[in-house]
Amino acid sequence: MKAGTHMKTLHGFRYGTLSGKDIITVYCHPPIPVRDYDWCSYRDGDQETAGRYGWGKTEHEAIDDMRRLDRERFEEQQAQMWIV
Repeated sequence: MKAGTHMKTLHGFRYGTLSGKDIITVYCHPPIPVRDYDWCSYRDGDQETAGRYGWGKTEHEAIDDMRRLDRERFEEQQAQMWIV
């Protein structure tokens, strides 16, 4: 799948990325009165890994949140490399 393309999955959309792991978005609509967490996103293969989900009011916000978590995790790994 080319980057930037998407196809409908059973629960949401699957977006191709250059990193090789597709981004999957799911419209969850949990049974809570707050609509801030209706969408979640994760990278294909990371479904079972807690803490690797992005959440948001919209699909775009969920993807942005997941990417923010990816950046934070990357920066943390980089910092750990310098600790002796």
